[in-house]
Amino acid sequence: MKNFTTDLLMLHNAECLDAFRLYFCSADRDAPRHADRWIRRAIKYHPLGLYIRDTVVPLQYQFPRVGGTFRRLRRLQLVALKLDHSFAELLHSGCPVLEDLVLAGCHNGFPCIQSNSLKNLYLGSCLREDADTLIIRAPCLAYLRLEFPYRSYGNGVSLVDTGSSLVKASISFACQVDQLPSRSQAALLGHLSNVTSLKLTSFLATAMLDKELSFGNLRTLSLNCCLLGNCDVHKFDALGRFLQKSPNLRNLALINFQVGVLNSSSSRLY
Repeated sequence: MKNFTTDLLMLHNAECLDAFRLYFCSADRDAPRHADRWIRRAIKYHPLGLYIRDTVVPLQYQFPRVGGTFRRLRRLQLVALKLDHSFAELLHSGCPVLEDLVLAGCHNGFPCIQSNSLKNLYLGSCLREDADTLIIRAPCLAYLRLEFPYRSYGNGVSLVDTGSSLVKASISFACQVDQLPSRSQAALLGHLSNVTSLKLTSFLATAMLDKELSFGNLRTLSLNCCLLGNCDVHKFDALGRFLQKSPNLRNLALINFQVGVLNSSSSRLY
């Protein structure tokens, strides 16, 4: 099968590819060498979409350093790969028309994602233990989905130059234990003030108490596991303030929302 794939790519004569998809297992001794060759060859055909996934855990395969420009690449999806600092430069200067980027379960060895064309970004359970903050510079970004694993990016994510283009966002944590501090979560919320649709999972209620937050454009809000734990007045204050700062909200979903008596002397239920 490896020889067949190699011959197929080497003898392929079309000028361009619509898409190149490669699923492989790097546990095979020769797989990384073959994968490097296939990926480099596919890139020469200027694909519109590039999808690469390694099925082995823990991560072993390093995405190859490729020169030149992905002049037609609009969709890039990488799953369970190691990405070094050269990947950030590839996104910045080597993908001039990239619109959709998906990084899932990858080990990110870079501090910044910068793209002038990127519209949709999904970062799912990507790790970098030594990282402080991930900076995202994408002036055309319209949709952002972030899923934080344990101990990833100690001070969260900083959105720079996103402007008013960002209209939909989904931010989730593994749980409310061992995650970003409240001030970092509040800062992240501050970058999302222009969105019309927002989904938060396992966010700390105290992060919503920030007085500077304002969501004048917000129409749809979903809070999942954001108000679990012991019932106390601060969590309800947080929800109340969040709603007050969202005067145009039309749709509200409270998922895994704990209700009960505030204290033993109160008979009011929420």
